[in-house]
Amino acid sequence: MKFSQYNYLFKSDKFGFLLYNSETNSFAELQEELYETLQKIQSGQLTADTLPADILSQLEKAKVFTNNDDSFYLQKKFYCMQ
Repeated sequence: MKFSQYNYLFKSDKFGFLLYNSETNSFAELQEELYETLQKIQSGQLTADTLPADILSQLEKAKVFTNNDDSFYLQKKFYCMQ
């Protein structure tokens, strides 16, 4: 399981710690601890299995983590556009 390439973690002065997924076009407001953990997972310092099972399950449903190769979807979208 890997952190999707469609995720963007950032801190907003107005809204706090956020995660945006461009595949689903959705935002999630995060607690600072989860934000920092996701940054470490994204950089390869930690793995997804360090997260509690309930949080990991929610993030999988939101397509934050994927078992698929994201490049497959890019290739598929490009092929359909031709």
